[in-house]
Amino acid sequence: MSLRRKPESRRRPGESRGEIGLDRFIEYDYNSHINKEVNPIIKIAAVSKLKAYLSDYLNQVKAGTEVLITDRGKPVARLVPISRTKAAGESLARMEKQGLIKLGSGKLPKNFWAMPRPEDPQGLVLKALLEEREEGK
Repeated sequence: MSLRRKPESRRRPGESRGEIGLDRFIEYDYNSHINKEVNPIIKIAAVSKLKAYLSDYLNQVKAGTEVLITDRGKPVARLVPISRTKAAGESLARMEKQGLIKLGSGKLPKNFWAMPRPEDPQGLVLKALLEEREEGK
């Protein structure tokens, strides 16, 4: 069986490999299946293997590795890391719109640490903190 690159002219509009955009790293056989030995740049995982080892693959993605997910040798999805700063910023903006939080200016007043603390005669703050520590949050 000889392996060859799938020519651009034979790809149909909307074919999943074009949407994934990894053709320059992938070599296909005559059935359009991926030749896994030729692809050292990204990880390739079948759906069944991904289901069995999802936490391992997620740890690799967190570390910056891309994972190409295949179904019977054909690419169907790509698992890529997201930028933490972008995701955190979007998440905070969404929570502010919902009225859950109020974003600060990022600067504390000069006398912030000298300011008197609010009263908590029943010790509710301490109780909540201790409960969180027990739950392992």
